[in-house]
Amino acid sequence: MEDRELLPIVESLLFMSGEPVPLDRLHGILEGIDKGRILNTLSTLRDQYDQNGHGLQLVEVAGGYHLVTRPECSPWIKRLEKVKSGLRLSKPALETLAIIAYKQPVIRAEIEQIRGVDSMGVIKTLLERHLIKINGRRDAVGRPIVYGTTKDFLMNFGLKSLSELPTLRDFQEIAKSEGEGDDENDSKIENGNGISPSLETVDKGNVEEEEEADIISEELRLETHVPS
Repeated sequence: MEDRELLPIVESLLFMSGEPVPLDRLHGILEGIDKGRILNTLSTLRDQYDQNGHGLQLVEVAGGYHLVTRPECSPWIKRLEKVKSGLRLSKPALETLAIIAYKQPVIRAEIEQIRGVDSMGVIKTLLERHLIKINGRRDAVGRPIVYGTTKDFLMNFGLKSLSELPTLRDFQEIAKSEGEGDDENDSKIENGNGISPSLETVDKGNVEEEEEADIISEELRLETHVPS
């Protein structure tokens, strides 16, 4: 198969998938084509979208390759009545999601120790929306359930892996430069429109000084888990 034939095939696979396609999966579909050629084709496809003023772009996210719309097209895309609305999360849900993202693997008691309130309802919501998952049980008294983030979490926030999460120190600097944060109750996650909003900071009013310092300074040491 020549390169001019391979490119439209790869493009059509990415378009029809609806989610990031890992290189290994493309390699399995394109039998007889080595990974080097596939990577070169992906690079060529990305350049074509970037150089010819297309409304789409090829991005590497959540362990795979994904065709998404460009951020500058978002205002017009939102006018389409049939466009699927973005996932809306309450401030408590974003707060809990941030704790899980930065502290995982984490149990409910640890989440509630930081937030200072019962979090079972919020955890259930995040599970239903596939932003977090159960990663087994901790070998401790009561065998508490352990939570972590999912591939959908990476997709919604436009991340290749958890290592790309900004540190909470970065959030503090942003908040300091912009003044007091927004007091809106809801924040939106837009998926597929090139929008990759960042997580809100943990509510400082509910975090003890030592815990806050620990959260801010902690580095993510987990590799991304991408379900097969």
